Amino acid sequence: MNYSYKIILFLLLFIVIKTPLLEAKNIVERMEPENWWSDLQYKDLMITLKGDNLSQSFIKVNYNGVKFNNLIFTADPNIIILSVDIDKNIQPGKVPIEVYQNGRLQETLYFEINQRDNDHQFARLNESDILYQIIIDRFANGNYDNDKIKDYLEVTNNGDPSGIHGGDIQGIINNTNYLKSIGVTAVELSPLYESNQIFNSYYHDEITNHYEIDKRLGSLSDMQNLSKNFKAEHLKYIQTFTLHKVSKRNWLFKNENIANATFQNKQSPQEQGYAYSLQTDPYSDQATINNQLQNQYSLSTELFNQDIKLVSDYLIQNTIWWIEQTKPDAIKIEDCQLNKLDFLKNLREKLTELYPELGVIYDYNTLNSDELAYWKKQIDGNNIDYIYDYPIAKTLENVFSEFRKPSESTVDLHQAIAKDFNYENPQLNVIFIDNKNTSRAFTLAEKNIKQMKMLATYLLTTRGIPSIFYGTEYLLDGNIMRGDGIAKKNFPGGWQEDLINGFENKNIPYEPSEFNSYIKSLIKYRSDNPILYTGQTQHKIYKDGIYIVLKTSADKLIVIIYNNNTTLQKINILDCYKSTNIYSSAFCPTDNFEFNDLKNVLIEPKTALILELK
Repeated sequence: MNYSYKIILFLLLFIVIKTPLLEAKNIVERMEPENWWSDLQYKDLMITLKGDNLSQSFIKVNYNGVKFNNLIFTADPNIIILSVDIDKNIQPGKVPIEVYQNGRLQETLYFEINQRDNDHQFARLNESDILYQIIIDRFANGNYDNDKIKDYLEVTNNGDPSGIHGGDIQGIINNTNYLKSIGVTAVELSPLYESNQIFNSYYHDEITNHYEIDKRLGSLSDMQNLSKNFKAEHLKYIQTFTLHKVSKRNWLFKNENIANATFQNKQSPQEQGYAYSLQTDPYSDQATINNQLQNQYSLSTELFNQDIKLVSDYLIQNTIWWIEQTKPDAIKIEDCQLNKLDFLKNLREKLTELYPELGVIYDYNTLNSDELAYWKKQIDGNNIDYIYDYPIAKTLENVFSEFRKPSESTVDLHQAIAKDFNYENPQLNVIFIDNKNTSRAFTLAEKNIKQMKMLATYLLTTRGIPSIFYGTEYLLDGNIMRGDGIAKKNFPGGWQEDLINGFENKNIPYEPSEFNSYIKSLIKYRSDNPILYTGQTQHKIYKDGIYIVLKTSADKLIVIIYNNNTTLQKINILDCYKSTNIYSSAFCPTDNFEFNDLKNVLIEPKTALILELK
């Protein structure tokens, strides 16, 4: 063959073979999630792709252990969802996902199958634990480099109560020793999700991306380091999940991309007039229940319609992904009253299947103990989960107030646990004075340190698992009625410019320092005396303003007396209970004081007194 003909033929072959590749382009800009795990079998796993006109694409998946089911189309032609089954015996590796358009391969994505850590052990919460609630943005700024992140709408502004302040995961890691020094045993962190909102994004529960940690908090690697660090320090870690709402800016769920995924509010919410969730009312109809849910929204978020299977499956899958990534010992589900009961049942069933030892805390905001108990019983058939005890928190809001009659306060204290017949395991209730939904404990106590000491004594000696809001130990104040951020001030010492440093106990004013010493002594006393949470409990109203609790075990008896009167009171301990009349003296561990005449024990006004009978 003529040499020139060979050259022409070669060029023609090159053009025929290479032209499709030259025209190929990267058309996928986002894939979520990007990974899964071996030994974690999952049916109908959803892999969401966003790119150029993907609804017109042909997708091919070829990997041993992955079965491609179907494509799910959305209202946005640029977003599609792949449904695949992950086999239990799948091997770690990279799963090729080939994207074809117009008969040509445009791009190959690689979905990672990581080796699962099957040796991880969950440390279950129990009555001996003491929780510490941290809002990450308000605790400590450990990395100033992540204060300003490109493409985030809200920038750090420490002077704005509702703004981003810069607290991050590294700040918590840096102060692990402080958490240990207080005596707490478990740490509950606020949500981690990306919340790229224009304002009020510091709590990170208005989710713009479910599979991204908010970069202002740090990286996923930072979070994994925190989890490992806590494990090494024998601190349990609780991760908070927000499953009921989503940002209107969420890249997947905005603009009704998925039909009926959220309750679209077309008008201002109607006044409901209900003080409880209609889902626990056996006589409510479904339309009324849905109407109550639909009208619970903000200007920047929508509530999920968890009756839609795709939504329910997406949220459950995402929860599992986070658990595998961060390895919490327990998870907390916020605002359970705004979640569908059937959805939470399905979630709990799946978590039980995959993580039998993982605990779940239900944050169900109701003042009715019967409603709270009913809700938990419907979800938690094995009675190993936990609920936030809002009825007790509501009682503590003003029970020691100087404006309450002593007779009213004693009745309220008595009734706070008198309704424990509602609960299967009241010792697993998480009790608290304040949290993200309330004003600060010191504000509720009218900034009166005597009231605060009474509240702290109740919190750390009553049945259940006590939970302390960050900074309460230093009397942080704030009225939530003046704004959400007002009640969530920065922890003192968490920022370089702070003159007062709670982590190092520097420049602390007298009252916060005194209360800090008191609450730490109570935490240690509780830890050293399991009788407070495992012993038999009896209680009674001794007289107006005097409430007495008796804790007994085989070898010990402790009496806790609350004097909510404004005058000195005299108590005859031997006359309180039949079991006390064999004792001759008592010791007060908080004041290191001995009582030798149990018939004439004098109690200061507005005081809680702990006595070990001898």
